[in-house]
Amino acid sequence: MTAARGDHAFGRHGAWLGLGCVALLYGPIVMLCRLLGWMLIAAALAAGAAELVRSILAGAWETYTLGEAWSSVSANSLIGFGSLIENQVSPDLWLRVGLPLLTTSLWIVLGAPGLVLLLLCRRRRRTFGLRR
Repeated sequence: MTAARGDHAFGRHGAWLGLGCVALLYGPIVMLCRLLGWMLIAAALAAGAAELVRSILAGAWETYTLGEAWSSVSANSLIGFGSLIENQVSPDLWLRVGLPLLTTSLWIVLGAPGLVLLLLCRRRRRTFGLRR
């Protein structure tokens, strides 16, 4: 007796992931992924609003960068992280990736991964009839 298409021991998502126990976690993981995506988008909107207000008050466009936000929270950890990457991993990594990331606007740094998470974890539309 052959199983119908999509009908197997691990359920619909189990064959895609390869493990039955992971298939049970698939729903909650996707839901947490979506929640994290929306939280990052909300933080990006708040950072964008802060940048806009800051620019209006200054009378010229002023960006609110990741480095500024990090140093306002904990300047010592920023310095320590920079020296850790330079000394233990690679000075080129810090110069080519770390510093440009720190000088990027905070709303972009938060919004880009938020959008990626929302796109990867979006709800799939159900198809009806012959469309697939």
